[in-house]
Amino acid sequence: MVDPLNFQTQLNGKKVELFHLINGTGLSCQVCNYGARLISLNAPDRHGKVVDLVLGYESLQEYIMHPEQYFGATIGRYANRISGGRIKIHDEEFQLTTNWNGHQIHGGNKGFNKAVWDVVGHSQNEVKMRHASPDGEEGFPGNLLIDLSYRLSEQNELHISFEASSDRDTHFNCTNHSYFNLSGEGSGLIGDHVLKLNSTEFTAIDESQLPTGEILSVRNSPFDFTSARAIQDSYASQNAQFLRGNGYDHNFVIEGEGLRFAAEMHDPKSGRTMKVFATEPGIQFYGGNSLDAGIKGKGGKTYGPRSAFCLETQHFPDSPNQPSFPSTLLSAQKPYRSETIFQFSVSS
Repeated sequence: MVDPLNFQTQLNGKKVELFHLINGTGLSCQVCNYGARLISLNAPDRHGKVVDLVLGYESLQEYIMHPEQYFGATIGRYANRISGGRIKIHDEEFQLTTNWNGHQIHGGNKGFNKAVWDVVGHSQNEVKMRHASPDGEEGFPGNLLIDLSYRLSEQNELHISFEASSDRDTHFNCTNHSYFNLSGEGSGLIGDHVLKLNSTEFTAIDESQLPTGEILSVRNSPFDFTSARAIQDSYASQNAQFLRGNGYDHNFVIEGEGLRFAAEMHDPKSGRTMKVFATEPGIQFYGGNSLDAGIKGKGGKTYGPRSAFCLETQHFPDSPNQPSFPSTLLSAQKPYRSETIFQFSVSS
C-alpha cells in the first residue's frame, strides 16, 4: 500500500486524494482522483500472501513527471489510436491534437489521465468520480460529462463502470490502463502467465501500428488464445503482425454481446487467476513490450520490457476512420454506458 500523504495536495485548484477500498474477502485497492487511476490492487496468493498486482509509483509527483506509461489511468476521450488525429462527424471534419508520430493516442496531450476528477461519493468499497471535458478539448466537439465508479464486490471483483453524455455528437472510447503482474508488481517477467481470450479474430495493424481495417482470424497464428497457453510460447514468432507490434499490442474482437467473459490470465507461480468481463466489443492485449527498463516504480523496483500486461476493454482503435468497425459515435440523444469486471481467484 502506498502512503496517502504522498498524494494529498492541491493541483490546478482542485484537491487530490487517495482512497482505500476494501471488501470482506481479502481484496483491497487504492484509487486516486488524479487521472481517476488505480494506484494499487492487493490480492492473496495460494498461501494467503497478499501483494500489489499493478505497476505504478508511490507519489503523485512521480505520476505527473512520468505520464507516458499511463499507469492505472482512465483513458479518454479516445483510448488507443486515431490516424492523423482526424475524425469526421456528419460530414464535418475535426482535427484533433496529435501526440504520437503525427497521430493521436489515448486522448491527446491532456487526456483524462491528467485531469483531477471531482469525487462525488465514497464508501468502504466504492468511490465515484465525475469529470467535465469542455467542447473543443484536444479538438473533440461537445461538452462531455463522464461519471466513473470503482467498486469492490464480495466476490473478489473490481467493477469499473463508465457513464457519459455529450451535448453534441462526438466520438468517445474510454478504458482503464492498468498494468498487471499476477506474481506481484516488479517481480519479474510475465511470459509464463497463461492467457485465454474469448476471441477468434483481431484487428490487423500496419507498420505504424495503426489499423488497416482488416479483421483477421487468430487461427494458426500467435494470436490464437482460444485455448489457454503461456504468453511466451510465441515470443520467437516471425508472424508479420506480431513483429509490427513488437510483440503483443493488438485489439481482439470479443465474441458475443452485453456483459460477457472476455479474458482469463493465470499465474502458475502464485496460483492467482484474473478473469475479465466486459460490455465493450474489443480488448487490447498489450504484453508490456516497450516498458522502459529504466523505470523505477514502487519501492524502487525496476519495471522492464514484458514485466507486466494490459487487458484494456474498449472499442477498436481508429474506429472513426474505419467504417467496418463498431461505431464510437456518442449521440447527444443517447448516453454511453460500459462496465468492466476484473475477477480474482486462487488455485492450489
